[in-house]
Amino acid sequence: MKVLIVEDDQFIAEIYKQKLEAEGLEVKVIKEGLRVLEEIKNFSPDIILLDLLLPDISGMEVLNRLKAEGILEKIKVFVVSNLGTEQEKVQAFPNVDYFIKAEYTPSELLKEIKKYL
Repeated sequence: MKVLIVEDDQFIAEIYKQKLEAEGLEVKVIKEGLRVLEEIKNFSPDIILLDLLLPDISGMEVLNRLKAEGILEKIKVFVVSNLGTEQEKVQAFPNVDYFIKAEYTPSELLKEIKKYL
């Protein structure tokens, strides 16, 4: 299984990466939302961990682009963000689960990902 992490905070991205790789998953980290569609073509992830606050475009815009391309039906997306107010908006997207960073440790998030696997 492959996981694409879209997170601009290098420290957080590295923690998630180490946890996932320890479980035998192949992981790639990118910092920009604009690269997501390209990386889906090149890396073919099964899961995307997506932050909503990114330096170039918002995670919500990434979700809109994934939905427009029909990708949300094929790839499981876990939004991992500090923006608790976005939860209702994210629930309108198919195949997307939402986690607030402050409420889930990386180990707890890994348990949720394992449920999907």
